Amino acid sequence: MRRSIDPNRWILFSLALLTVTSVVQAAVPDWVPAMRRVRAMQLGEPGVVMNIGDSITYSMAYFAPLQHVNHSDAPPAVQKAIRTLDDFIQPDCYRWKGPDKGNASGQTAQWALGSVDDWIDQFHPQIAIVMFGTNDIRQGSVADHEKNLRQLVERCIARGVVVILTTIPPMHGFDEKVALAVSAQHRIARECSVPLIDLHAQILNRRPHDWDGSLPAFEQYAPWQAPTLVSHDGVHLSNPDVWRQTFTPEGLARNGNTLRNYLTLRACAEVIDVVFRGKMPEETTEIILGPNPQVPEPEEEEETEEAAETDPASGENAGSSGSRSELPDFRWLPEAHPLPEPTGPVIRTHTVAGIDAAAESVPRGGTILLDDGHYAMQNSLHLRTADVTLRSASGDRDAVVLDFSTHAIGATHHLFLATNSAPQKFRILRIMGGTNCTNCVFTPSTSTRPTTWTKSRSVWKRPWRT
Repeated sequence: MRRSIDPNRWILFSLALLTVTSVVQAAVPDWVPAMRRVRAMQLGEPGVVMNIGDSITYSMAYFAPLQHVNHSDAPPAVQKAIRTLDDFIQPDCYRWKGPDKGNASGQTAQWALGSVDDWIDQFHPQIAIVMFGTNDIRQGSVADHEKNLRQLVERCIARGVVVILTTIPPMHGFDEKVALAVSAQHRIARECSVPLIDLHAQILNRRPHDWDGSLPAFEQYAPWQAPTLVSHDGVHLSNPDVWRQTFTPEGLARNGNTLRNYLTLRACAEVIDVVFRGKMPEETTEIILGPNPQVPEPEEEEETEEAAETDPASGENAGSSGSRSELPDFRWLPEAHPLPEPTGPVIRTHTVAGIDAAAESVPRGGTILLDDGHYAMQNSLHLRTADVTLRSASGDRDAVVLDFSTHAIGATHHLFLATNSAPQKFRILRIMGGTNCTNCVFTPSTSTRPTTWTKSRSVWKRPWRT
């Protein structure tokens, strides 16, 4: 006997199916079907990628370094993206620089609009990464910039070129005009249905208060070496040597060209997979390709067996409620002598920028002396040199605070100490925030009762007298 179908149930099932289908469809960005239609025109030569822009694109610090990424040091997402790009791109495209290749110093979208047909006729690109605006708004109006950039994007699309649009970085003294230009670039990406790398938002999300290398805090650094995202001239992206090709949260917050290379790499790989290979977009697409992307939240660390050990000093579980960075009770320790005067080379500083500089330059066996003050650290602090002492100049522990609580670049730890030989030493100061240290000696108490302990894998170990 055939069972009758309840029409109400059928309606509910249909609505549920429609809802699920709508959710799936809504998850696909508008640029995906639009760029697949452009790809279907099959007008480009396989693997030809052009970078069209001004001096920020013309710089050899941008895109060319992606040809030589150290896979062993790169995060998994970067390794996957570079394999995708390497398999797709013609190798010569990594180093295409100059006016005949679509990029030159001082140029604007209007300049590119006058030459784009010649470039396409000569090179037949499949993908064009486009960024203009910095010179446009300094030389003319935002309205003219928007008109010219829109026509440039539309011309590329009409000629069968898949476009990846990039917003301009912030610029010293042009906050309002840059914001208007970035809004125009968002409109163009939305209305032309092209993928957008929001470099402007990525910079401000990582360094909201000190992205500008022309600030007094960075005046001691050589040109291009300021450990922030825009260089000493307040216009171009920074490129400090120590953070080149360092695709960690710290590197992406301290080298502007590394950040742009990372975003462009991830965006290109996503476009290649989705547009040219027919794959579904990654769930993280919005982080790289989309309006106002936020820096991803760090993943919570899993509790290890060692972290659950009972701390012999406090009698409490080290992984129990409360921060694992809380200090155990060392009141049972006997009195100790005050710390001796520092030995070896001494670097004394009173600024956050000075701490960063000292960490980079301090020699083995040296001491970094900090004047009294509350140091609001904006980025993680790396100490790579072995046998280094970091201590207050006055000897008053409560007078010197390294405060990483305002650090917001997505790192799990804020104080990084890389050494496998002689330990780092931290004496007479407070450290607020996480640390990552495998061979360290900490002495955080007052000068009348200094105590020492080691910290390994975020677990406090049994202390001993200094």
